[in-house]
Amino acid sequence: MKQLSHYLVIFFFISSFFNCKEESTPIEFNEISINIEHNKLVEINTIKAIGDSKIALKINNQLNAALINALHIGNTETPKSKSVEESIALFNQAYNAFSDEVKEATPPWETQIDAEVMYQSPELASIAITTYAYTGGAHGLTHIVFKNFDTTTGNSIATSDLFSDFDGFKTLAKMFFDKNLDDKNILFEPTEFNLPKNIAYNSEGIVLLYNTYEIAPYSTGIIEFVIPFKDAAPYLAFNSL
Repeated sequence: MKQLSHYLVIFFFISSFFNCKEESTPIEFNEISINIEHNKLVEINTIKAIGDSKIALKINNQLNAALINALHIGNTETPKSKSVEESIALFNQAYNAFSDEVKEATPPWETQIDAEVMYQSPELASIAITTYAYTGGAHGLTHIVFKNFDTTTGNSIATSDLFSDFDGFKTLAKMFFDKNLDDKNILFEPTEFNLPKNIAYNSEGIVLLYNTYEIAPYSTGIIEFVIPFKDAAPYLAFNSL
């Protein structure tokens, strides 16, 4: 009987060990910078997911793909580079080739990319990736991309999946959109209302952002507004608390 009790104790500890191993480590984000030798044109301050290795890897791969896309220059829609570091090198090479071809003094190109966590809960993380790029011409351009991730799987969340009632939210968003234009005296009248490509959570509510040229001329700039949680709550698929 004592021997049986001994085996039961050992079995208990082994089972506890493996159960602990199976539990997923919560996802967190660390701030990092990415650079390469001899780079003078690109600055990247981004974030890296840590925690459960499989989930973190999926999130980091998607974040890196967004950075690669932000640095992409050329006629092809799909970037050729396989890493952020390679994209930095290609950006510098493209400028050097352009400068040699023009053979006159030209302002140096530049790109600055900053990624930050806008909001995080046990099941959702909203990330903003802001890119300022100048590649010649009269002015540079700021472009912002929101990424929403399911932190329990690492999968990207489609905009429509952020809501339990997508059509109801769109109706609500139209009211806040019109009010935002009136409050800021924006002289712009869209022919029809469409939700922006960028929608995400932040600490105050749901952020909607239209990039420059998305629905209005350059002079209008970025259009951004927030729908407070108290108003958006009935339409949300994720708990805002």
